[in-house]
Amino acid sequence: MKCRKCGQETFLPFQCPYCGDKFCTAHRLPENHDCPRMEVARAQKQENAVTFQGPSSYEYKVTYGAPRRAKGRIFFSPKEIKHLALGTLLVIGISLSFGFGMLEQTDWAVFLSALAAVITLSFFTHELAHKFTAQRRGLWA
Repeated sequence: MKCRKCGQETFLPFQCPYCGDKFCTAHRLPENHDCPRMEVARAQKQENAVTFQGPSSYEYKVTYGAPRRAKGRIFFSPKEIKHLALGTLLVIGISLSFGFGMLEQTDWAVFLSALAAVITLSFFTHELAHKFTAQRRGLWA
């Protein structure tokens, strides 16, 4: 099959969704082959850009600019506290599940508690280090 624009032989031609002609890879876009229905292609792109919205559960209201500071201290929003608490509970559950494979220990309750405490403390310290570093550098965290 030959490209409608340049006449180059093309084994896998692209069909323009607006004019229906077939083109090579270099002329597959409507802008590159002077598509006679270019206004339809442009109108559709603008319409798609305006109407797209993500799921409401992923929407965050973010204010850009200088981060809020409470007299030089690190600021935590209620949403951050909720996310840290949920993450901590998940880490506790995961660390307890690691310990169930070692139940042959005589003091398994102490062992599981110590394992959960160590892993949870390391997780919490790691996440707070991200927070402190970002806010110290004036970034949103």
